Amino acid sequence: MPSSGLCAAAHKRRYWLFCWSEIGAEHVGILQSLLTTCRLQGVAPYTYLVDVLQRIAIPPASRAEELTPRRWKVLFADNPLRSDIEGEVQALWNDRTQKASQVHELLPQN
Repeated sequence: MPSSGLCAAAHKRRYWLFCWSEIGAEHVGILQSLLTTCRLQGVAPYTYLVDVLQRIAIPPASRAEELTPRRWKVLFADNPLRSDIEGEVQALWNDRTQKASQVHELLPQN
């Protein structure tokens, strides 16, 4: 029985035409499946990918099963590894928000 998350990908088959090659389409399918599994497990895909892409370099490969979304949620979700640029992105966002509020204050009120 297919899950509802995977059926959504089937409705967008025409978008797979833009993968340029069969191998590219296969990789996009793998990534889509991984992201759908994250959502079904209640895991934030961005947080999961940032953490796993850092942990994947840590041996041994025999522990790779721990990096599946289901196992990752139990083992690492409470304290995920963060990206070095995450703080920079947050600082840029805060700066942009502050500037937008300053501009809004300068606009005439109706």
